[in-house]
Amino acid sequence: MRIAIFLFTLLFSISSLQAQIQVVDSLSNTRIAGANVYTDSGLLIGSSDLNGEIHLDSLQAVKASTITLNHISYQNLDIPYAEFLKAKVIRMQARSVALEEVTVMDREKYDYVVLKGYFRNYETFNNRPRYLYDGIVSYYIPINKNKGKSKMELHQYRLFSNAEANQELKDTQGSLMYFKPSIGNIQSKSLLEAIEGVKGAKLKNSGNRTVIENEGLAMGYSQVGADGNTQVFYNVFPPGKKVHVSFFRIKFDVYKSTRSESYQGNNYTNPSIMDLISRVSTVSASIKRQKEHGYMPRDYSTEFYVMERSFLTKAEYKALKPNDKRWQFLEEKSKYTEEFWKDLDRFGIPPVIKSVASKIGNELKLAN
Repeated sequence: MRIAIFLFTLLFSISSLQAQIQVVDSLSNTRIAGANVYTDSGLLIGSSDLNGEIHLDSLQAVKASTITLNHISYQNLDIPYAEFLKAKVIRMQARSVALEEVTVMDREKYDYVVLKGYFRNYETFNNRPRYLYDGIVSYYIPINKNKGKSKMELHQYRLFSNAEANQELKDTQGSLMYFKPSIGNIQSKSLLEAIEGVKGAKLKNSGNRTVIENEGLAMGYSQVGADGNTQVFYNVFPPGKKVHVSFFRIKFDVYKSTRSESYQGNNYTNPSIMDLISRVSTVSASIKRQKEHGYMPRDYSTEFYVMERSFLTKAEYKALKPNDKRWQFLEEKSKYTEEFWKDLDRFGIPPVIKSVASKIGNELKLAN
């Protein structure tokens, strides 16, 4: 009996080891949390957890020949799916960030930091792409003792849409759930500062990182990455827990919601929004409005990468008179004066993942 139990335990341990993959930094071997896994059809099927592990049994069951690992601080990595399933360790290479020249300045005398950069949003509905849109935007964020509200100014953008996916959404969910593409704001607080205001959230120092906890569960961390800059990763909901929301006849199941941000410098205990480099949010959910259609998957990802950073006083802000807003829905057409997407390499901004780029001109048509 003891021998049987020993063999069962041994086999279970071996299978457990084989059922997970570690994602690590190629130079430091630091484990990477929040690396998203996309298929060659552009579907998000999973991600690495707080320990940098991808559990194969947690991945959405799909057919794929190639997968792409995507992370805010690393270069996109394409791997044949068969090799991915056999891998024990996957190494990702940090992306180079084009940091602006450091100048000695007294930030205390300014009232706003202006973060001008590139945004990219991607949405799928019922396992096919619905929207891809990107552009250039400036965020005017109050700092120091200025108690104003953050605002944004959209400069230009291009939008690709899938007419069939949009029609299916209207047919199955109705016009009420036909969310238009939009650009949201950036808070005047860093992600870590914002989390401090979440009910039940606690920040604990643990060696060379700050661990984010809520009700005794590890929800994320802040640490210095291999590139010397601060990385913050946060699970909005407990990992592995499905959150159910319903109102009237509409029901939502949210399977995952994560946020990642990176900041200049090694102040991982108190990073400042003034030093933001990039931010990414992902949401995996499903929605049901009519019983006959059941739950239908709907995923989102939003990215923002800082290209220019400047500071303004209140007087300079008023004189500038930016056409700023707190939120903006986009017209379903492109508005740009230059091919801004061709200049991303200069700022170390990762390209659109190949599986999504391959949909451009096919399922995703440019809206003029």
